[in-house]
Amino acid sequence: MTNQLIIIGNGFDLACGLKSSYGDFFREYFKERLENDKKFSQRYFDASTEDEQLNLVLDKYLSPEAQKVSNFWFEWFYKNKKPNRIVGFESIENEYTWSDIETEIKNCVKLISENFNDYLWSSQVESQPIAEVVRKRKYTEESKIKDGRWITKTEFIDLLVKDLKQVELKFVEYLSNAIDKNNNYVIDSSRLLLDLCNVDNDVSHPIIENTQVLSFNYNNLYQTEGKLFEGHVTNIHGSLEKGDIIFGIDSFKDSTNDNYIFTKTYRLLQQENSNIPINTNLNLIKFFGHGLGEADYSYFQSIFDKLNLYKSDVKLIFYYYIY
Repeated sequence: MTNQLIIIGNGFDLACGLKSSYGDFFREYFKERLENDKKFSQRYFDASTEDEQLNLVLDKYLSPEAQKVSNFWFEWFYKNKKPNRIVGFESIENEYTWSDIETEIKNCVKLISENFNDYLWSSQVESQPIAEVVRKRKYTEESKIKDGRWITKTEFIDLLVKDLKQVELKFVEYLSNAIDKNNNYVIDSSRLLLDLCNVDNDVSHPIIENTQVLSFNYNNLYQTEGKLFEGHVTNIHGSLEKGDIIFGIDSFKDSTNDNYIFTKTYRLLQQENSNIPINTNLNLIKFFGHGLGEADYSYFQSIFDKLNLYKSDVKLIFYYYIY
């Protein structure tokens, strides 16, 4: 009997034609802002005098609205790789992959933890984009503490968690709309998962009953007729249905005193789906559309240790499309 675990990542959704990448999300979310920046750049280059250019810059970057940051992470994801503050920002297309946000969170929180006071008060800091956004977010009205104190590092980190939850909710909204627009997604995802369930390429005998699916995606997988996969799929990082999705960093390798609340393990512990049961009688693990980067290292280590992988007969199979 074959007891199998199928692990799928965002590549699964992309293979089904779903625009589910972070790049897709950012292009849609920043669409108006990118267009406005392009228009600003054109006006700047078309200006006839330096004074006219200076007034354009002052109006764009020093106006009261420009000094407010309602969400740190959206500002950071937009500006981090766009250091040119004079001629605006170019398109962010193709700059973000599925794993980049998690890397950005880890690196950004680490820099803030180590340089918080410099970012608040000094103009001579290594990473000006962080310093700028930290200062603006600090001075945003809602970031002030009631007794008149300016925000501390710990309080600022807590604020970043709050801001990250807002990003997650926006991603839920975006992904739900993307699924609604893709009329073939349900059928295509069902067919692909059935193909992955097959053993020894025998398409006539897909094994569903003895299959467990761990999905790093957020949508619910089901068969249009009969709901064949109901009860077989676990959404590790939350689901669109519950609206409890999480972004985060790896728990084992990246946790520090300041960023532990951004780890996936900590955030999962705050939710009902913190326990992920794994069948210890597995003899086959299949991967499709999921990277093996650091962000999810702890999950794989936990699974492999539970199965005593190196001393077992468990087979690992990696599937991919040739694009």
